[in-house]
Amino acid sequence: MIRSGDPYIKNMIPTVTKQNLPNFLSYSIGAQALANALTRVPQLESLSLRFLRHHNAARKSEGKHICIAAQYTKYNIGLSASHYLDESKFYGPKWDATVYAVPPSHNSRIRNAIKDHGLAMLFAWLTERRTETWLATSHRLVLWFCADTESIVQSIENN
Repeated sequence: MIRSGDPYIKNMIPTVTKQNLPNFLSYSIGAQALANALTRVPQLESLSLRFLRHHNAARKSEGKHICIAAQYTKYNIGLSASHYLDESKFYGPKWDATVYAVPPSHNSRIRNAIKDHGLAMLFAWLTERRTETWLATSHRLVLWFCADTESIVQSIENN
């Protein structure tokens, strides 16, 4: 039985979405493994987690599969923004992580690559020192599995 003081509960990242998957897709890492890897990130208390089905057609030709993304969201709101939504933190700042479904034929290789290198990349991105200028806009780290090299590559998007 899990008790409220149990460290298992304390270190969990709330899952806000987990889409059901067809047989031809699976998730390469679970919520507990991700939470264990990120226990020391400063955003742990405010981080949310999503598990999504994703269509990889755009990168499939390049031999890459999206597996995890982390995002900091901060909308620059104008005068027409809703006061209520602003106060409820709808416009941010928000931190979230998304695990994308992958083909089961690659699942174990992707899981190993994530554990070997991807989680460290995710941890490093989340623990970087941030300036006020950086925190004023949205940013995203995407981790891709490259089937040719059996490795994780990252891309960073700054908005």
